[in-house]
Amino acid sequence: MNRLDSCQLSVHASRLATELKGISRKTEGGMPKFVNLECPVCKSTKCCGLLPTKNKDNYRLVCLRDSCGLNSISLNMAMEEYATHQTKSDWRDALGWRPKNEWHGIKHKRPRGKSQKSDATSFRESQQQRQTLQHLKLLRDFQRERGEW
Repeated sequence: MNRLDSCQLSVHASRLATELKGISRKTEGGMPKFVNLECPVCKSTKCCGLLPTKNKDNYRLVCLRDSCGLNSISLNMAMEEYATHQTKSDWRDALGWRPKNEWHGIKHKRPRGKSQKSDATSFRESQQQRQTLQHLKLLRDFQRERGEW
């Protein structure tokens, strides 16, 4: 997932602000803040804003009305909840998100742990080898006793 710089963040924030019918104003830090938005929860136009965070790396959608259930959410949550389909897809493309059902290619899986195939023989194979060797020793001993060896 990509990390967006403040310029790209403000572009996407302005798209969301225009969808919520807001006004842009500049702040001291250079990142625009958007005020007088139509709150998506309480529909008030006087108390909702899209404001940059203190360290200027994100935006927060804030409603200052006490009775509103929105309170404060991040730009990502606001995009997912309240943006149009086109704005959401542009946001996801900018972040580098891929849908979960998209083809990701085949990865070569190597077994780990107990399921890993090893060169060592299994218990059954080792028992069969012992049985075969014991049988051959008995045959050799039998042939020596008869003088064939």
